[in-house]
Amino acid sequence: MSACFPNWSDKTRDLYDRKDEAREKFLAMDSHVRQKDKELTNIEAKLQKAKQEYEPYRTQEELSLIHELFPMVKEQLRIAGLCKKIGLAVESIKSLFEGKTLTAKSFPFFSPEHNQKFMATDVKIKIDYEPDSPNRLHLNLNGVNILEWFRQKYQEVQKRKEDVAKNKGFKI
Repeated sequence: MSACFPNWSDKTRDLYDRKDEAREKFLAMDSHVRQKDKELTNIEAKLQKAKQEYEPYRTQEELSLIHELFPMVKEQLRIAGLCKKIGLAVESIKSLFEGKTLTAKSFPFFSPEHNQKFMATDVKIKIDYEPDSPNRLHLNLNGVNILEWFRQKYQEVQKRKEDVAKNKGFKI
């Protein structure tokens, strides 16, 4: 019987050794998998960043091609942006590009240049071509380029402020 014990003991020891060896291999593989997961995550992040950086570049190339093929699109986008900034609704802007003249009894226009609103009465607004440049558009308000109209209104407001300041201390 004593002869069986050493054999059984050797087998048990061998089994424990194999278990330890398998555990070490498993831990090494687990560590390797975790490292590869981190590398994959880093690569995916770099790929996502590259895609984000590429999209604006690609979009700019496409936009440049559109502007080259259709030069008036760039000008129309400029005017549409101005229309939006001054307070016109999208439907109104569409009507202007259809060649229509918009009318209103009064309308508050916002001047991005002066960062304030100016009220216009008996409004007639339309898009016209610049007289000296047929490839350039301008927004026409009551027969005047709207940017010039804003400058005139701003000067009027400044003049009124100066007049009020001059008359402030005097009783009339």
